[in-house]
Amino acid sequence: MFILVLLIASYLEYRVRQSIKKLGVGVYQPGTKPTATPSTKTVMGELSLIRVDSVDGKRTFPGDLNLRGLDIVVLAGFDPGELYLKPLMLGNTAMGP
Repeated sequence: MFILVLLIASYLEYRVRQSIKKLGVGVYQPGTKPTATPSTKTVMGELSLIRVDSVDGKRTFPGDLNLRGLDIVVLAGFDPGELYLKPLMLGNTAMGP
């Protein structure tokens, strides 16, 4: 199971690096200048800082959200709203907050 987690994390890092190369942007690593080769640790660390608030079943990003984490999500090829704010659909029922 741990090998599967490492494989997914490495693939996520690969997707982020490919987008960075294509777009010509950089990602800030803690305490450094922007880099075109963020580590898996940096990618996962930024993702772990993303928070979602849920009030009365409505999911929103808080006002003080870490935007670097959302940038990583976009660079990985995902829509942050679809990934974090849309209710999870399992069969015919939606999973709430």
